[in-house]
Order: sequence, then C-alpha cells, then structure tokens
Amino acid sequence: MTENMTAEREQELTIRPTVLLRYAFERVGEYMEERIYLVTAEPGSEEEALIVFRNPEDVEKFREGVGKYSAAEGFQLIGMGLEAIKAVLGKWGLRYVHMPEAWGEGWMVDTFKADSFVRILEESPRG
Repeated sequence: MTENMTAEREQELTIRPTVLLRYAFERVGEYMEERIYLVTAEPGSEEEALIVFRNPEDVEKFREGVGKYSAAEGFQLIGMGLEAIKAVLGKWGLRYVHMPEAWGEGWMVDTFKADSFVRILEESPRG
C-alpha cells in the first residue's frame, strides 16, 4: 500500500461526529429560558434516534438534499466528542443513532444502538 493510499484510508475511517441543533430562548413566566432542540429521527417514538453525521461536509450535503435545517432557520452544526455524544444520548434518553451518508443520488442511513455507536467512537481514530 502506498503512502497516499494509507492516508486516504485513514481519512475514510476517521469520524468527526457532527450534529444539527437549534438554540432558542423561550419565556417561562417572567424569565427567558434557553432551549436546545436536537435534530432527531422518529421524534417522540421509542425509536427516536440522534442523527449524527460523519463530518460537517455530510451535514451540508444533507441540508442541500432535504432543503431543511438551514443556518437561516437557526440550525447550527456542532462537532461533538465522545463524552458529549454520551451525555446527549443519556440526557435525552435516546437509545439509537442514525448516521446518514450520501450514496449516489440518494441517502443511506446506518442505524446503531446507542451503546454500540459509543463503542465505535471509542475504537475509531480521532479526527
């Protein structure tokens, strides 16, 4: 394997987990409270899943493809490390992770149990 091929392979295997979320301020009584809205799949169901992209570039492709979740709508791309992913999954009680990936003209979505996804991140090279 050449040095270039090794570098390309390492790049393919590196995951830089990125999520989409929106911050909002809402009035609660006489106070303003900050709220965080995560972009999830199957919201409100037992199958609700955190959508985690492999990298920020995949988020942009996804936004273009679905025509939603733009910065103008208040959605931000947030890179998350292992501990942040674990915290989000735990705080929101999410048992699944969906990882969309552009595939030809459409999208393929890998679905993981949350604990399996965490193990993958623990074992993957850091991006």
